[in-house]
Amino acid sequence: MKTGYIIVAISFLLSLIGIQGYSQGNYRFQCGEEIRYKIFYNWNFVWIPAGEVLFKVNCNQEFYEFAVFANTYPSYDSFFKVDDRYRSIVDTNDLLGNEFVREIHEGNYHRYDSIRFDQEAKSIIEYFGRNKNTLERFEFEMEKPSFDMLGAIYYLRSLDMEKMHKADILNFMIFFDKEFFDMKLEYQGIKTKKIKSRNRQDYRHFSIDLIDGYVFKEGDIMDIWVGMENENIPVMIESPIFIGSVKAILISANQSTTW
Repeated sequence: MKTGYIIVAISFLLSLIGIQGYSQGNYRFQCGEEIRYKIFYNWNFVWIPAGEVLFKVNCNQEFYEFAVFANTYPSYDSFFKVDDRYRSIVDTNDLLGNEFVREIHEGNYHRYDSIRFDQEAKSIIEYFGRNKNTLERFEFEMEKPSFDMLGAIYYLRSLDMEKMHKADILNFMIFFDKEFFDMKLEYQGIKTKKIKSRNRQDYRHFSIDLIDGYVFKEGDIMDIWVGMENENIPVMIESPIFIGSVKAILISANQSTTW
């Protein structure tokens, strides 16, 4: 089970939510913000704590830097060890991608991925390989401005969810792993749900059809539950994978740092 791929799952889902209701510069995240999720893996009806994912925001006048760190717990490492790092540099005006680096260590799977976006020239240069010493260079053309997966996640925070209606379908495209991904997300409305370590309460519920591949199967659906607060922080994301399922549950959100 590739625990680190919950980042991909979160990114696909959250990037799509941000396509409507966006107001340039009206961001809900803060410089210095840290948000942490606990990852659980379900196998044979047992939810096993597998690791944690930390999202961090750094910024200056010219750009925002988003960073994500995904690690399994020592007790889980003998089953499948994960040590993943993601870093994104985006424009402060629109959160469009400038630079993106992904370094993956998941069991015997290793990947280094470095992407440069030229939004004006509508071009992408990507260096892709097992590690920094085996990189191959690829070039791509963008049909329209593109986000990397982390920029897309924070784009969500600019959405005015109160303007959304049940059954709204949103479409959005992101780029990573040498591909453009055209995804479809459906807003399921406000629902009452009990989430671990929280009282039963209302959440905004979204679902998305997942891409068939070596992580997901054809027909798989991911669910995301977003808190009703203005910060638009996802509280739980749950998704099936090839063997079992995974879910990410919010355990802390530090927004005490001001601009």
